[in-house]
Amino acid sequence: MRAQRARAAAQLALTPNAPAMGWTALGPAPLASDAGIGQDYNWVSGRATSVVIDPADGTGNTVYVGGAFGGLWRSTNAASGSSGNASGVTWTPLIDNQPTLAVGAIALQPVNATNNLSNVILVGTGEANSSGDSYYGLGILRSIDGGNNWSLISTANGGAYSFKGLSFSKIAFNSTTGNTNVVVAGVASTFAGEQEGADNLTVPRGVYYSADIGATWSLANLQGPGGTVTSASASAVVYNASAGKFYAAIRRHGFFSSTDGINWTRLANQPGGTLLSSTSCPENMNSTTCPIYRGEFAVVPGRNEMYVWFMDGHRRSESRYLAKQGRRQQLDTDQHNHYRCLRRSRLRRLRSPAG
Repeated sequence: MRAQRARAAAQLALTPNAPAMGWTALGPAPLASDAGIGQDYNWVSGRATSVVIDPADGTGNTVYVGGAFGGLWRSTNAASGSSGNASGVTWTPLIDNQPTLAVGAIALQPVNATNNLSNVILVGTGEANSSGDSYYGLGILRSIDGGNNWSLISTANGGAYSFKGLSFSKIAFNSTTGNTNVVVAGVASTFAGEQEGADNLTVPRGVYYSADIGATWSLANLQGPGGTVTSASASAVVYNASAGKFYAAIRRHGFFSSTDGINWTRLANQPGGTLLSSTSCPENMNSTTCPIYRGEFAVVPGRNEMYVWFMDGHRRSESRYLAKQGRRQQLDTDQHNHYRCLRRSRLRRLRSPAG
């Protein structure tokens, strides 16, 4: 790693914009990607945690990217590059003067734009990827003028719950006309927040909602068959416009849905069938018998079609599922390594009622 940084610093020193005599570039700087196993992608930057294409720009040129600890960046000519040659694409940092650069999630309010740029930008700070170097956040950065000015929303429930030390996995707006002021966020723990004492461990994890475009936030109500669900990290949230519902993946509890973002119920038909049964995933505890540590969603715009993937705490991918038009299809049943699972293209259909 030191050798890589040394080479990167040397490369920077040879560029036309190198510092004047007497100064040495210390970073941040690109790193050589080849770790000695033949995976050489040339010079690379750090992890990207969120990528959002601005729907207000019909050309697809406006793109936002969040870094694990690299801040928020925007390009307004992202489509000008080509595969293997992105030299024509330019990026502008938007939150370098803010209290934290740890970005976990980005969301743009639908149908609120000026000159092809969305006006309201929400940035959930803190990376929810559960690694030793996933840094914690301080809350939600909010801009109502296209990223020119920012305010930090650091608490929820009228100040009772502090977001410091936590992270944001996803943020999702209701995209239905007349309801775009409603937005939900998935909040999760971070290893760094706990180890450094930033997280006091009393603030509930899970889903939070806002009815005023992210200006104020409150903890949502998650209910299972037997009662209120105990505090647990939310690894993903999404809005399915065709179904008119929000969906959330909750660690050790399964998948939930909500029509208003406030009240959530556990899906009666869970992806994976009995894998995520109420017996394996009781409401009153975070049971390790419940094989969902992390889940993700993908919604196909314009039709009621949604994909789900989840994995257990041992990094095994339990399966991928497609919910479509009144039935559920199982896309893969390989329970070994999740990287292998995601590369496979074999399909197997499982007929059952939609969840």
